[in-house]
Amino acid sequence: MREKHQALKTAFLGIAISSTPIFADSSNLVQNIATCEALQEIAFSGDLGGNYVLTQDIDCTESAKWDEEQGFFPVGNKETPFTGTLEGNGHTIFNLTINRPAQSYLGIFGATDEASITNLTLSEVNTFGLGGKYVAALIGKSSNTTLSAINLMNVSVEGLVDVGTLTGYHNGSESIDKISVQNAFVRGTFAGGLVGYLLNSTIRDAYVDNTTLATAYAVGGLVGAAEFSTITNSGFSGDIVGAHAATPTAIGGLVGITLDVYIDNSVVLNAQIHGEESVGGLVGYGGVSKIRNSHVIDAEIAHHVNVGSGRNMGGLIGTSLHDQLTNTSVQNTNITVWEKGGGLIGSATGTEISQSFADGNVTGTASTYSNIGGLIGEIDATRAVTITDSYSHSSVTAMGGRAGGLVGLLGNGRIERSYAAGRVTGNGSGLGGLVGVSYCHDESPGEEGVQKVFESYWDTQTTGQAASAGGGIPKYHDEMKRQSTFVGWDFPAVWQIDEGVSYPYLAWESTS
Repeated sequence: MREKHQALKTAFLGIAISSTPIFADSSNLVQNIATCEALQEIAFSGDLGGNYVLTQDIDCTESAKWDEEQGFFPVGNKETPFTGTLEGNGHTIFNLTINRPAQSYLGIFGATDEASITNLTLSEVNTFGLGGKYVAALIGKSSNTTLSAINLMNVSVEGLVDVGTLTGYHNGSESIDKISVQNAFVRGTFAGGLVGYLLNSTIRDAYVDNTTLATAYAVGGLVGAAEFSTITNSGFSGDIVGAHAATPTAIGGLVGITLDVYIDNSVVLNAQIHGEESVGGLVGYGGVSKIRNSHVIDAEIAHHVNVGSGRNMGGLIGTSLHDQLTNTSVQNTNITVWEKGGGLIGSATGTEISQSFADGNVTGTASTYSNIGGLIGEIDATRAVTITDSYSHSSVTAMGGRAGGLVGLLGNGRIERSYAAGRVTGNGSGLGGLVGVSYCHDESPGEEGVQKVFESYWDTQTTGQAASAGGGIPKYHDEMKRQSTFVGWDFPAVWQIDEGVSYPYLAWESTS
């Protein structure tokens, strides 16, 4: 699987852009752009609805000296957006500078609406707008705009709110597809390696690589925050560093915050993600979203060294509210959290998990009640969480106790046809092979006698635990490698096993 997603990354780095202009209709007047001065002139020409095509690579080195060193003046703005087309024709715009820290709507295009920009590469584009909103290398704010076959290389973007490399804010039915970002730096709030804020739109076939993001709130390797949108066949590799001056919240390897978002066939690979609250390998703070066939591989997720900070951190999602996870995994990933940390999810309410697994290390450093789990750190006592046909090989350590092979603290939840095989250790009480502590709905201790775990097992030898809260069946190591042990499980449609050799694994793993 790791090889498959490495191939996905390679496929979308350096998008194969066309050298054939899209303007085949001779009735459309096409205006050729051969210099940076001609590109700049669009902003003042009054023809913001024109059709433009690059005829060669555009050197914008001199732009740094323009307008009293404020640099390139964005084409289009809030009141009069660019509504035309720019066909890059396979060419590159390079060494362009925008230095307007007090302004908003910054980028080569300040604002676009019902526009189209395709077949273009940006290289060494620097946009500085630390006091502004809607800041990017290409477009500050895009609405109903087609963006396709675009490469961004060695770009730097700094803004206040809604900050991205491609566009700071994108809204509308027109999709973003075939986008590659390499070696970028992004700073801001609601900031993404590609898009700062995504609303009612779709991203397909996009990959952000070797990119660093620095922020205090709502940052994602691909998108800072997304609502009512779809992200497919996309990924991120790089570093996300929450600002030390604040409490970095909602930090995700792919998306910082999701609300009613569908994510499919996407990956975070070789990433370091640091923050304090709601930090996840794929999504920082998830709400009512669906995630399928998506994975986090070879990542490090950690909080800063501030004592008492760092909670709700997970290999896939930091904080999950009413999400649905299917065919997801976290592999070879280390998670270090103060409290509420899990191999898949830090804390969950009303979330459904099926056919998913985690494999790595989860460590909680709180001195009391760490709430650490191989899959979920804490399931609260309000809306029910379900875990079905899933497993964890994660090593779980809770310095203050409350740790389980699957769940650290189980409130309102149910576990079915799942197992744990990772080591569970801690300095306090509440350690279990599957579940550390099981609570009543009023969050007072006592529901230990109520069964919440069904047809689920743990390896007593590898976990080091002889008991588990809420139910479950202990088995010896050898028994965990026999199909006959797992009564009621669906072999081979959902589960498969190499008899006497392996633990059960999910059928989709053999086809990934």
